[in-house]
Amino acid sequence: MKRLFICCDKDNRARVEHRAKTAFGHTVSIVDDMNKADLAYIVGNITPDMESNMKMLKENGIRTVKVNENFINENLYEKILDGKIRVKEMNLGKER
Repeated sequence: MKRLFICCDKDNRARVEHRAKTAFGHTVSIVDDMNKADLAYIVGNITPDMESNMKMLKENGIRTVKVNENFINENLYEKILDGKIRVKEMNLGKER
């Protein structure tokens, strides 16, 4: 199980953590100590506090991913919107 550190605005922390638990379920464990994390998500607009956390994450060699509040990778999302990446729909044989 991956240990995820969430770097976000302090005022939104409870909502973002709840959203992460809903999105990822039991596939990740959310940790409060960045030194125990395998991966860090940078969520929303970057504040000065978040910048210092991001610097420490980089120094500790923890991989970071910038995502929006829906946990969608912003770089990937922008490339899709610009047409640089094409998304292929797959039929997995499931009926609705």
